[in-house]
Amino acid sequence: MMLMRTLLITLFLAAPAGAETLANQLFGAATAPSQNDPMPVGSYARGCAAGLVELPETGPTWQAMRLSRGRNFGQPVMIAFLKELSVTARDIGFGKGLYIGDIQPRGGPMTSGHASHQIGLDADIWMLPPARLSLSEADREAISSIPVRSADQRSVTENWTSVHRQLLKAAALDPRVDRIKSTIGLACHLNSVLEQINGAGRGVGLRQRCSTITVQLESARIGRAKSRVERSKRFIIKLIHACS
Repeated sequence: MMLMRTLLITLFLAAPAGAETLANQLFGAATAPSQNDPMPVGSYARGCAAGLVELPETGPTWQAMRLSRGRNFGQPVMIAFLKELSVTARDIGFGKGLYIGDIQPRGGPMTSGHASHQIGLDADIWMLPPARLSLSEADREAISSIPVRSADQRSVTENWTSVHRQLLKAAALDPRVDRIKSTIGLACHLNSVLEQINGAGRGVGLRQRCSTITVQLESARIGRAKSRVERSKRFIIKLIHACS
């Protein structure tokens, strides 16, 4: 990390006054992953990534969406996780598998649209069950996912099904997963059920999303308190069970 900081400082000092390039523009402009061993550098919202690998645009149980963004790259552990989760999705009846949104560009920080997704360990999963896995590149730009958040943001829409719950549960139970960010409406919906069982105030909040969930894998290099991570995951799993 210190080497990276030193390199960036050197580049900035060497540039003429007023010509500095932001780090996300430098890394976002990369046309290929680095040839280093795979490694996250920094944190989810302030970092970059070495040795990313590409999620193939189409596989037997997934398709990568919005290909024009070039954001279907991630750490090998993330790509492996997404492929495995897509098989689970198909097996539980979530359409043909998964439509997968933004993971990360080839080099690191997003040039727009995300605060996190910087070290190859975040991925957006569409809540739209795939009816087919033969979408053209143009199709993947034109269609959108489906909202699972109600208009008043207090609950879920009729799009939320027991199969969505099973998919969320499968992701939460995976030992590689650190956090799951989802819609506030879903959190309210699950919390309302949990509070009926455990009493008011015994819920947990999930970050705002409308038509995707974001799965964030654990990074041993960040050193989060393991007890807090495990407690958060247990809450998510408990909420899902409560909504069964």
